[in-house]
Amino acid sequence: MTHPRSLSQLFATWPAGDAPKLEALVPQAYEELRNLAHRYLRRQGAPSSLQSTALVHEAYLRLANQENLQFENERQFFGLAALIMRQILVDFARCPT
Repeated sequence: MTHPRSLSQLFATWPAGDAPKLEALVPQAYEELRNLAHRYLRRQGAPSSLQSTALVHEAYLRLANQENLQFENERQFFGLAALIMRQILVDFARCPT
């Protein structure tokens, strides 16, 4: 089995709901997701107890638990990941520490 080399190739070959493709997609997108998480945390002034790595991991868990995920391209994937990260930050802000 050959592995696609880019995110675009993964999206082009990914049938809806294919969990193994999601598992292949996330490691390739991990660094960009960490950068996105870092920007959100810096912009929100989030407490130092929440790190970008933890935010990415929580977002991945929420993505992995979704059924019937379909992404036509990278933009949709990162858009959903960004939305989930913002929701996590809102949830974190609501909980007293």
